[in-house]
Amino acid sequence: MPNDESRDAAPKPQTGDSSPSSHLDPGLSFQHYALPLTYARTVIHEVSYEGGPGFCGPVFPGLVPDDYHGPLVVALDSNVLIDLQEHGEVLLEGEGLEELGLSEGYTRELAALADLLHIWLLHDIRFIVTPRSLTDAKKPNPNFAERRRPTVQALADALAFQYGDWTADPPSATEVARVGQESGLPDSADRDLVLEAQGVGAHLFITRDVRLLERVQLSGRPLHVSLPSTLAGFLIQAGVSPFGGSTCGAVDCPYADDMPAPDIGKWQPLFSIFE
Repeated sequence: MPNDESRDAAPKPQTGDSSPSSHLDPGLSFQHYALPLTYARTVIHEVSYEGGPGFCGPVFPGLVPDDYHGPLVVALDSNVLIDLQEHGEVLLEGEGLEELGLSEGYTRELAALADLLHIWLLHDIRFIVTPRSLTDAKKPNPNFAERRRPTVQALADALAFQYGDWTADPPSATEVARVGQESGLPDSADRDLVLEAQGVGAHLFITRDVRLLERVQLSGRPLHVSLPSTLAGFLIQAGVSPFGGSTCGAVDCPYADDMPAPDIGKWQPLFSIFE
């Protein structure tokens, strides 16, 4: 059954101010905030050979800035983090989701998360979590942080392989400055997580929490808030596969030269949290 830290969400593509490229399903546009799409870029946005092929603005208008060439930075809500931990092995294998006995909507979101995981294997998607993830239990629980910490550390270790720099602190270990305001959510972990994702410069915050999706209202630095299925559908319809489709091929693109395969060392930390 779904964990009580998350809410079962039927797929519900969000619409908003941004428009997908013309060959994409209009239903796969993103609710997005705080135009224009510009970022104060940090190490989490830097191109690295270890990370592998990233994502280019000309291929994904409205998802990242038009002039952007770099990793896709995706912050995870706690319900998605729990899904990776509890169902990661099934997600990686890509089959057996129906046997879990979950609702149709939940199963569809897990299938989308599996698609994102398979793209992550060979592309530079940087899954991140922020400090509030260690303290967002619905009920006071002194053991919560210790149970969550190995999962957070595993994502930090995977991120270090993608950076190619083990001296850089991951977002989960860094105090995050607020760079905007949120007016639609109650004063809660949900608001804190969204604001932290915005503060570190994530492009997206993915969640299965439909109430969060419906209520969130941000100002400040741009951030997309979406279901896993919205992001996975957008990337797949844009032509992204585990083996290509995410870069623009322009002469001045940092990915124009042949990129080596990403450092597969990033796989093991993430796989270690799978139950």
